Amino acid sequence: MEIRFRKAELSDAEVLTEIYNSSFYDDYIRYGECPAYGKTVEMMRRAIVEYPKFLILSDDRPVGCISCKEPEKGVYEVGCLCVIPEFQGKGIGTAAMGFVKATPHDPCASDAKSRFSSDCLNSTQAGWRPARRIWVI
Repeated sequence: MEIRFRKAELSDAEVLTEIYNSSFYDDYIRYGECPAYGKTVEMMRRAIVEYPKFLILSDDRPVGCISCKEPEKGVYEVGCLCVIPEFQGKGIGTAAMGFVKATPHDPCASDAKSRFSSDCLNSTQAGWRPARRIWVI
């Protein structure tokens, strides 16, 4: 399985909406709400502009998304990481976190692209640590 990351474009809004809805449907059913579920294609277009996203491709099939930005030098904020259910548990999310960390310049820049093996370390082993906790009531 080859995992690739490609900067999302406005033309990807429909496929990203499908990925989000597929990935977060179970949470919506379980909790009765989920902020990432039920977005429209137009909402996704706005989100692509406001919060850079990367399509996660497995053998060229869109299977997930990671969104990130760099609010300050060397600090990356991952806003959303999702993988469609049939591809969960295969190391794709871990590879996505590794992609953000391993990109030698701003991973959120428009020219960032990478190929990454799905057998990378988990985020803690790769040196990630939470920068802060946010509690919402």
